[in-house]
Amino acid sequence: MRLRLMVAILAGLSFLPFEVYATTCGPRPPCGRIDSGSVLFTGMVAHVGDPEGSGDEATREVEVDVKEVFLGLPSGTKQVTVVSRGEWLQVGRTYLLDVHRDDGKPVYYPNICGYSGEVSDEDTAEFIEYLRQRAAGKIKTSLAVKVMDNFRPVSDELVTVTGPEGRLTGRTGSDGRASFSDMKPAKYHVSASRDLYNADPKASFNEDVDLVAGACASSQVGLKALSAVRGLVRDLRGNPAPNLELDLIGASENPDARDFSEPFFETKTDSEGRFTFESVSPGRYLLGSNTLGQNSSRLPAVYYPGQRMRNGAVPIEVKLGEHVEDLIFNLPDFGAPREIRVCVVDEMGAPVNGAVIDTTSLNRRDDFARLGEKLTTDGSGCVSAVGLTKAAYPVSATLRTGGDWRRWRSSDSVVIEPGEKPVRQILRLRPNP
Repeated sequence: MRLRLMVAILAGLSFLPFEVYATTCGPRPPCGRIDSGSVLFTGMVAHVGDPEGSGDEATREVEVDVKEVFLGLPSGTKQVTVVSRGEWLQVGRTYLLDVHRDDGKPVYYPNICGYSGEVSDEDTAEFIEYLRQRAAGKIKTSLAVKVMDNFRPVSDELVTVTGPEGRLTGRTGSDGRASFSDMKPAKYHVSASRDLYNADPKASFNEDVDLVAGACASSQVGLKALSAVRGLVRDLRGNPAPNLELDLIGASENPDARDFSEPFFETKTDSEGRFTFESVSPGRYLLGSNTLGQNSSRLPAVYYPGQRMRNGAVPIEVKLGEHVEDLIFNLPDFGAPREIRVCVVDEMGAPVNGAVIDTTSLNRRDDFARLGEKLTTDGSGCVSAVGLTKAAYPVSATLRTGGDWRRWRSSDSVVIEPGEKPVRQILRLRPNP
């Protein structure tokens, strides 16, 4: 199962709720930018040292005269040293610095995705104004808890926030959020419970919150529905289809939209062709293989109960706490096996050993399939795989030389079209631009 995490946060100085994808670099309001480990102050650059290292990795020690301390610096601090990459800190200019210390060293480092910036910048000035309001005790402290089942919010969920003074409870609305306002700064533990769900630690974050005065912290609790989908996949002759990648995707009304906000799940058939999707969120789904256009299967796109085209698929209804059992997925005819041999040569036409063959494509066709797994050329510069006569295979090659991708060489992508005869495809490497 793939998960896309969502957080509930409060936006802007007006503290209105909205959602963003969970990432440290995502947009956050001023109150959501601080925590118990924050070091925030304004200061004027007094001196910039000589660079250490070269190129983009060069660092400089910058002496900063502290002007106004908001968080994290000892009282009376007059000057600090900030180690920074690049030349963005200029002598004589005043900045808001969002930094941290590593291993007790007497220097500070700007936070990745932090909020350092020149005080004249509009966004930085807004943040500074918030920090001053917070220091004056004019900002309330709050916590927003989002409860999610896969990609979907869970409504009417009991949320419990436990702190040193006891427990607070609330229920999620239709957006899956429960909000707690005017809280006391302290350490809190967040939990949620509902019948027919289990906790999903992989989809939860920040369940233990160290809530700082004037902050609007966020937490997410992930749940897994006690529902499942099970069945059997058979080939054209009625034999079990083992080790076949299967998808369970949201049955969007617009098949071209490919709305990835809908839940989707992945599994493989076992040696007897049987499959199980566990913890399936309630909803309507399409069952298939290679349905997401990512060449995730050795077969072209195919849908339950056995259709090549999406418009022939039969949706599956999954209800909370129920199991959909004994589905029979009969695969259509994809043709007979055929040998496909891919050979890689360099710019001079010499065979290339160790080139990796990629069968993914940015383009999408209903007859695209994945050609084997972990295909790598041998000393002859070639590798063989078994394909199907009614499938197409996009192939390209990459020779990875060391860890620096700029030194790698790759080929153009070529499509091996459906056909009855064996294929020998040659790919020529070229330097990366």
